[in-house]
Amino acid sequence: MKIAIFGAGAIGSYIAGKLSLVGAEITVFARGEHGRAMAAKGLTLADLTGTYEVDVTVAGSAADIGAVDAVLVTTKNHHHKDIAQHVLPVLDDDTPVVFAVNGLPWWYGAGLDLPGISGDRDPARAILDPDKVLTEGIGAARTVGCVVYSSNTIEKPGFVRNGMEVNRYYLSALDAAMEARITPLKALFAEAGILGDEPGGDEVSIRQRIWKKLVYSMSLAPVATLTELTNGQLRDNDALMNLMRQVGREGAAVAAAHGFDVTPDLKLPGGGRIANHRQSMLQDALLGRRIEFEPMVSLPLLYGRAAGLSCPMLETIAVLLQARFPKHDLVLTDPFSDT
Repeated sequence: MKIAIFGAGAIGSYIAGKLSLVGAEITVFARGEHGRAMAAKGLTLADLTGTYEVDVTVAGSAADIGAVDAVLVTTKNHHHKDIAQHVLPVLDDDTPVVFAVNGLPWWYGAGLDLPGISGDRDPARAILDPDKVLTEGIGAARTVGCVVYSSNTIEKPGFVRNGMEVNRYYLSALDAAMEARITPLKALFAEAGILGDEPGGDEVSIRQRIWKKLVYSMSLAPVATLTELTNGQLRDNDALMNLMRQVGREGAAVAAAHGFDVTPDLKLPGGGRIANHRQSMLQDALLGRRIEFEPMVSLPLLYGRAAGLSCPMLETIAVLLQARFPKHDLVLTDPFSDT
């Protein structure tokens, strides 16, 4: 298979490496020092099974990529709209576009009857795709959701390390016809040893998986970012653990209002690599990057408000994050509140 990966950071590079090792023809759209290093010397991928030298093609523009069998977008959710202009030129009528998601994506409300949300007034679409370049250019029919359980780090340009024993990527198309179309892609992920258990092939299951991960990460990542603490340090603070569990309960209530049953289960290891790990939101903040506020904090809160739910802890954390990062223009208000 010929696959194009847009946003070859740590996650995208890991996927590129693993799929290349089982014979896929991978082209990555990458810039900066990491992209230049891969173009010059290839990609080095280190995981618990060994260290591998992988040849990948680095494209400077979409025109360099040509026709592909599938597209993977592995940028953060709030960058999906920015990458769309680069994705569109490589698409045929039925090319699947896989969006790796962390939090609620732009397509979350497509085809769903959500409490308090009417017509075209879906906050996910309005905030994450305000110009409808994703909705109208790519569309839900070719969209494939991908929920990721995989921890990767770019240790230096061209070198990516994965420290997890088990990595899982759950793939599911929003459209039944596209679900059949991605069977070879799923088989490739399975051959590489990174395909999650079959999610059922329908839109409910992929959203269920999104909420399952989100209820965990929305409890942990914002508090880690505000306190700048590692997982282990958070675990050792009983007051913060109680606060985070309350956030999880509020998130689970929003999921339930949308028809998804999620049990909050916040557990952190007392030692080891994961205990010393900093949440990706915190890592972004420390590097001066924009945090994943809308997909992980404000959208769950806006959906909760629309459903008539009280989420006081999430409200407080959202306000604190806005105050902490005033230059990031974090969106918390309902985009339709004045209309």
